[in-house]
Amino acid sequence: MDFNALNQDLEKIIQQRSMLSDMDYNDESYDDAEEILHDFEDDFLSNYGEYLEDILEDLYEEHSPGLDVLSPIAYIARNYSPLEETEYGQQYSFKPQDAVQFEIAKAPKMDARLVFVPNPVRLLLVVDKKEVSELWRQPEEKSV
Repeated sequence: MDFNALNQDLEKIIQQRSMLSDMDYNDESYDDAEEILHDFEDDFLSNYGEYLEDILEDLYEEHSPGLDVLSPIAYIARNYSPLEETEYGQQYSFKPQDAVQFEIAKAPKMDARLVFVPNPVRLLLVVDKKEVSELWRQPEEKSV
């Protein structure tokens, strides 16, 4: 798995979604920008979908057995805001309500959300809009 490419492709989707959220539906270029986003998402699923679904299935088995795993695209928040640049790259914030809901078997009444973030690619669990846990992180690339 090329994790650098995974990270770059995730970031392209985030940036395209951000651009779309800043546009008005009446903007002449909105439809073209939306089509570009769909192409990015299709490529993302084609290249990484099976790999990410396996990760999600393992996490669901551990935290929410019996619930259906959604498409990996669903775990990309609707909108992100750039934070600071770090040694890993641009960091982003997101509103928990923009992430997909996730029911934790041990705490079904809590508002839990799952979301992918880049630099490096991680899958975060946000509980009650304040507690953030990293459930998965892309493995470190080994230098040869």
